[in-house]
Amino acid sequence: MECTFNTSCFLCQRCTIGEIGKRHFVGRRILKLAYCVLIFATCVAGHAPLAAQDRVTVKDPRTGKNTQFDALVLDWDAERLLYKGNDRERTMPSSRVVDVAYPRTPKHLEADQQREMGQFLQAWQSYKNALSEEPRGWVKVELLAGQLKCALALNRQRDALAAFFAIQQATPKSRYFHLLPLPWYQTRVDGAMVSTYRDWLSEQNEIRRLIAASWLLKSDEAVAIQTLKTLAQSDDARIAHLATAQAWRSQMVATTTAELLRWQAALRRMPTNFQAGPRFLIALAKRRANRQGTAEEFNQALVSMLQVPILFPEDYQIAGAALLEAHEMLVTAGRDQEASIVLAELKRDYALSNAALSLSSRIENMDQ
Repeated sequence: MECTFNTSCFLCQRCTIGEIGKRHFVGRRILKLAYCVLIFATCVAGHAPLAAQDRVTVKDPRTGKNTQFDALVLDWDAERLLYKGNDRERTMPSSRVVDVAYPRTPKHLEADQQREMGQFLQAWQSYKNALSEEPRGWVKVELLAGQLKCALALNRQRDALAAFFAIQQATPKSRYFHLLPLPWYQTRVDGAMVSTYRDWLSEQNEIRRLIAASWLLKSDEAVAIQTLKTLAQSDDARIAHLATAQAWRSQMVATTTAELLRWQAALRRMPTNFQAGPRFLIALAKRRANRQGTAEEFNQALVSMLQVPILFPEDYQIAGAALLEAHEMLVTAGRDQEASIVLAELKRDYALSNAALSLSSRIENMDQ
């Protein structure tokens, strides 16, 4: 079958997923383009129907080296990759999978580009449009995850919850559980959701109870804390990790050195992609505990805060909140030049975050 290089082939629109924590996209786009040219050339030369193929990158657990192979991916969750190669279905642990490159529709491609550019509202709608024309179930999950990331960036709680539960319904062992919509920074509860959250506190579903207790921690403190303590003992390690860290929010006013050490030990037990919010809370606790500390203690707290946007730049709201905290720390310390650099990054890369918007609001009020 001849490749005509049109919108029905999608060979020029392959993308990579699974690249966590990469700040800049220029190099990745160049690699994508080079890969697309290679695939297209191979398709034209050999008249091969490669549109049905995906390229899987895996890591050899013994050597640590990456290798690639072409196959048709049938499913991909947190535990395993199911694919078809040489007319046989095979599986491999997801822990070995570094990346999957797969054909995208024009709408999917547009949505990804809009999200990378920070156009979250447009991207959210584009992902929604792309869902209707995507035939593969696991790629639909990727689209829903894109919607979820946009809703989190925009702090749209109901849209984020809708996307998260749609992913859970499609694949309970989702690779995106770490994007569970929880409050890690100062943010208001959606007023229309308060009664729903209170109803969820009495449900058997641990995910809903975790969400409810986290969002009601400031208004229904006693029952929320008790719920989080119970969930911290859950058999589901994902629930236990997140509930443990959410409970820290009730202890932020006065955190002892011993508590911080326990929190850091708990952080080390968490999967890396679960750590953005907990790291922010630990950095915030360090800042508050060391207000009258030494220069060395100040620098340790500052480094902890700056690690959040460095390690987790795609956690938009959390990264923005951490940059604002770091900026305020530097201003207080009289390190104005460094404070300006951090502020510029906040305004440039996280302009729509609650942190940047609240700062702009404060400046406007001062000017009036």
